[in-house]
Amino acid sequence: MSSDQTPVRQPVPFWVSAVDAHLLGTVSVHGRPAWKVSFFDPKTPGWYTILIDKATMHTVNMAMITTAHFMHESYGPFDEPLSIVPPTT
Repeated sequence: MSSDQTPVRQPVPFWVSAVDAHLLGTVSVHGRPAWKVSFFDPKTPGWYTILIDKATMHTVNMAMITTAHFMHESYGPFDEPLSIVPPTT
């Protein structure tokens, strides 16, 4: 018996396009080597700096600066066990 299935939507990055990309070097994030990359997204418009884990290719950190707005996000840990604790009253 077949049934309808809702498509799985993957996360979409904040940037729409990337121009003038530069590899700024290698840094360490939680003891792991990562590439530090910068680029400009003319559709935001915004300047981005991201850190990409060299082993997994996961984006682990993102900073964005645009007119009158800035953001900084850290991602992870990936594939780690979660602990859910009820709130205290």
